[in-house]
Amino acid sequence: MKQRRAIFTFTLAAFGAACATVAGIDDLSIGACKGGLCDGEGGIDEDAGIIEEDATTDSNVLLEAGPCPSGKGPTSIRVGPPDNSFCVDATEVTNVQYNEFLNAAVSPATQGPECAWNTTFASSPADGGGDLPVVGVDWCDAVAYCKWAGKYLCGKVANSKKVGPVADNERNDPKSSQWFIACSQAGQYRYPYGAAHKPTACNTKEVDAGKPVPVGSKAECSGGYPGVFDMIGNVWEWYD
Repeated sequence: MKQRRAIFTFTLAAFGAACATVAGIDDLSIGACKGGLCDGEGGIDEDAGIIEEDATTDSNVLLEAGPCPSGKGPTSIRVGPPDNSFCVDATEVTNVQYNEFLNAAVSPATQGPECAWNTTFASSPADGGGDLPVVGVDWCDAVAYCKWAGKYLCGKVANSKKVGPVADNERNDPKSSQWFIACSQAGQYRYPYGAAHKPTACNTKEVDAGKPVPVGSKAECSGGYPGVFDMIGNVWEWYD
């Protein structure tokens, strides 16, 4: 959102990695890949989400093979199969990282026409420390942050290049949806950490934390690729 990648993506947590944002604790009963919607049985619905670049930016520049470029915000990790890989932020964007963007005083006038209504990038007041995911940001805030950070919100990928936004009916596509590829190891896992549900692995409803926790602090909440955290739970994230 996690858009976090050779593409970079970054998660903007509630607000909120891969560029993402969000609005609060994941309240899915079991919590399949974040952005996805549970059916009544706790399974994955046909609608899941991602995060990475904004459709108005150059989406192909950062998707070449090799090490992930070093941009602002969270460290990025390469994910995906060799013939369709990209880079995603390892964690959600923190309050400290988002404040660096705010301190840069980017003008809202630099936004695309779809965000002309957005006159401020301010987030909700931070709930605690600087290592918590930023919350209270809208999609336009997330897009602007990603552009400033040299990244973008997750979208649709083909041949290791972002080819546009992901459609609603493609959000759970393990071949083209960047968010779902990163979360499920390209469809190999039901949960980012594997096939079996671990009730307390991530900051989901079962943990009953009642609020976000510091990014990457739930060590078992790693995957679908090693080193990518909080793909379920903690906060929701924006995608393209």
